[in-house]
Amino acid sequence: MHSLLARQLKNIFGHTDGIAPEWKDFLKSVADAYHQNDADRQMLERSLDLSSEELMQANSEMRAIFQTLPDIFFRIDTAGTILDFKGPAAPDPNFPEVRPIGKPLQDILSAELHAPFLDLLTKALAAKSMTSLVYDIPLQGNLYYYEARCVPFLKDQAIIVIRNITERKQAEDTLRQSEEKYKLLVENANMVIIIAQDLLLKYTNPKASDMIGYSNKELLGMPIAKYVHPDDWAMLLDIHQKRLRGEPLPHSYTARVVHKNGDTLWGEFTGVNIPWEGKPAILSFIKDVTHHKKLEEQLLQAQKLEAIGTLAGGIAHDFNNLLMGIQGYASLMLLDMDSSHPYHAKLKSIEQQVQSGANLTKQLLGFARGGKYEVKATNLNDFILHNSELFGRTKKEITIHRFFAKDLWTVEIDRGQIEQVLLNLYINAWQAMPGSGSLYLETQNISLAEGDVQAHEITPGRYVKVSIRDTGMGMDEATRRRIFDPFFTTKEMGRGVGLGLASAYGIICNHGGIITVDSEKGKGTTFHIFMPATENRVEGEATPVSDTHRGHGTILIADDEAINIEVIGAMAKKLGYQVITAGSGQEAVKQYRLNPTAIDLVILDAIMPGLSGSDTFEILKGINPHIKVILASGYSLNELTSRMMDRGVRAFIQKPFRIEDIAETIKIVLAAKD
Repeated sequence: MHSLLARQLKNIFGHTDGIAPEWKDFLKSVADAYHQNDADRQMLERSLDLSSEELMQANSEMRAIFQTLPDIFFRIDTAGTILDFKGPAAPDPNFPEVRPIGKPLQDILSAELHAPFLDLLTKALAAKSMTSLVYDIPLQGNLYYYEARCVPFLKDQAIIVIRNITERKQAEDTLRQSEEKYKLLVENANMVIIIAQDLLLKYTNPKASDMIGYSNKELLGMPIAKYVHPDDWAMLLDIHQKRLRGEPLPHSYTARVVHKNGDTLWGEFTGVNIPWEGKPAILSFIKDVTHHKKLEEQLLQAQKLEAIGTLAGGIAHDFNNLLMGIQGYASLMLLDMDSSHPYHAKLKSIEQQVQSGANLTKQLLGFARGGKYEVKATNLNDFILHNSELFGRTKKEITIHRFFAKDLWTVEIDRGQIEQVLLNLYINAWQAMPGSGSLYLETQNISLAEGDVQAHEITPGRYVKVSIRDTGMGMDEATRRRIFDPFFTTKEMGRGVGLGLASAYGIICNHGGIITVDSEKGKGTTFHIFMPATENRVEGEATPVSDTHRGHGTILIADDEAINIEVIGAMAKKLGYQVITAGSGQEAVKQYRLNPTAIDLVILDAIMPGLSGSDTFEILKGINPHIKVILASGYSLNELTSRMMDRGVRAFIQKPFRIEDIAETIKIVLAAKD
């Protein structure tokens, strides 16, 4: 606009020979007020060579030009009297619409305007040069902003050029507020926000420092590759380059991020192309999904183990049925055989081998969460003290440290299974500390919230925590991830089957608990076991059976395996009982209907095709509500069999069993009152 004014003045005044000196000075002052550059100022000065004859015409035309300008002009003397005035192009509540020529400045302006005007005038006259001022004026609850410039004119006058910049200031305020909101949003966002250009970080918000561990100052200019996991760098670089080329990409992707301290985190990345300082860049949002990833891994691990466990449980069940035949016949032969017989030792060896096979199936069933055998309320302090002392006597090179919580809550456990779990963990610790080492055993009461149990399919509440820590060689991440997998072992060939920790995992899960592991290469291993607490009182140990009990009465044996019917029937007859057999659930119901009062006891297989053991029991109970039933199964006491026990089954016996075991069970059930 300033250059346009100079050209207009030249067109109007450039063809004359002279102009009064005061007009020349006035127009030069106007040019100064508009910050004309040197070229425009020289052009304007050449334009002012007017003749006196055309002065009036030039004056009229010049005023017409001034009237089109949006600014306000005052020409005043040093006393503040208005000598000339051009009002605003649009109504302005702070300035008069009429020409106040000859009036003092303070008469037409408010105190808020008058004071800064006089200050501006004083400074301009003192400096003998243009002086600028930006100020605001409150009026009826609104703020008006003005920009004023004052230029000395002649000896005792000054020109003040005023521009209303309220709209500009409001736009600036709106922009500033928008920028402040944006900054507040970005810097307090609950995810990492970065800008990357040429594979370097150009901007990071505070959350980036929280996640990656470097300060924001350290992050600026850092290569992206420094915080991305080496195994994920090729993938991320490919995505980065494709995004810059505009190729289609998935909405988000995950990659590992390396913390300053070396920890590995998982980030979910989303990005968009933006210009940054005149060059292409990528704005990325990174959400920390480490916790989610861990939960996902735990869930996948649980699902994988559950699938394998189903298979392992079926194998264990069938294997136990096979062992039942071997064990049964060995027991029958030993019952009638003197210890001096040449086959007595061989049969005892067969029994030991059967027991070894049964122990193996116990591990399989434990891994398969195949149930608990005999659950008792137990104080884990006493329990762990006892079995760790036994272990310590055999491994004297290991120093055992115990830190037991006082008033430890009671838990309900199958003591044999939990002893198996602890022994497996002790042996693993001992093998990880060749030569010598320390084993730390700790118990404590703990309450788990919803978030703590989210991935473990257990309920929040009160738990007893057992920690078993060794000072051994530890495990790398790859080993730690597979530690509970069945048949996974780090031992050399022939020294392990890889079922110990898998079985421990299944047993603890089947008790409604959690088992986790923390380990680092060279820094030892810690297993944490969480067992649900109970209000029940601690139970004592049962008295072992000394003799094989014989009795009388009639027993119905129902089993779909012919070998089991034969061997269990032979055992029962040897013990003095009459035997009726049934090869299915339907046949068992038929036989019982024929002899409901004559049959004193039913030994019922839990798993049968057609009519299941559970359905068979319900029908038999309908015939005789006081029926006495012993449940026999190649599985251990699981959820299904536990429900049958709750509905009236008198006892449970695990296959394979010895004749002494079934004799004692029959004795207890027949002696029990209805």
